[in-house]
Amino acid sequence: TNELKAYSLLDEWASRAAKDGMPVMNYRLADEMVGWAQQNGLKVRGHVLVWDAYMTQWFFHEGYDTSKPIADRETLKLRMQSYIEDVICHFEDKYPGVGYCWDVVNEAIGDSDSEYKPGDSRHVRTMRSGGSNPFYEYVGDDYVELAFYYAWDTVELLGADIKLFYNDYNMFHMKKRAAAIELVKSINAYATDADGKPIQLCDGIGMQGYI
Repeated sequence: TNELKAYSLLDEWASRAAKDGMPVMNYRLADEMVGWAQQNGLKVRGHVLVWDAYMTQWFFHEGYDTSKPIADRETLKLRMQSYIEDVICHFEDKYPGVGYCWDVVNEAIGDSDSEYKPGDSRHVRTMRSGGSNPFYEYVGDDYVELAFYYAWDTVELLGADIKLFYNDYNMFHMKKRAAAIELVKSINAYATDADGKPIQLCDGIGMQGYI
């Protein structure tokens, strides 16, 4: 359940050495899993492209080096875009049709009032377990919407049949469910097509069964 997450895929030393400055992944273990699924006629739900929990801190620093300052927002947006594109494209190119969907963002909604900013109907986490959400802090308060836009754009360019989901737990709680609805509304109003119409970036909501 963890091999498709960023902290499993990201290769720190290869990223530091990358000439284009973009993150580099090591797909060895993930490929074993998805390759096995392909050989056995199984479909895979990609989980997950962006998740603040356990995210590697070095991803956000200049030169991927924690002894250096945090990179600027535009650089981090490029890194996030590059990561999302590379991961989706890798599995679709190597195992076409096996991945039927991706959880684009996971558990971005806070559980208590102290974990999100007052007035944010989406309840997007600024904090988790007393620590800050690095995507919110360094990329911006629209990082969820931005991640969906990057994922949608990648799938469109590939022409692939891949659905994009927001995923979370405790959706049976009325307050969190209402926040999830507001978040998906925000995601699906974030970008417009050539005619100025909103693009449906999010296809659905994944609900973890922790009841």
